[in-house]
Amino acid sequence: MLEVVRKFFEGFDYLTGKLMKLNLFKKISLLVFTMVAYPFSIFVLLCLYLISFSIVIIAKSLSWVEWK
Repeated sequence: MLEVVRKFFEGFDYLTGKLMKLNLFKKISLLVFTMVAYPFSIFVLLCLYLISFSIVIIAKSLSWVEWK
């Protein structure tokens, strides 16, 4: 998970660095879009991590139950 988050922020730095080289109008509009989209994607990433973690816990707890 830490590797994914590190790559996520490296991508953010790369993207904003590339956006700074554009003209003013494109730069502002794309930076606003990036600042809006990136928090949503980190939220989705966190939700997927929590869902997978809970599925692992549920699977392990169900493996301890003896079914008749």
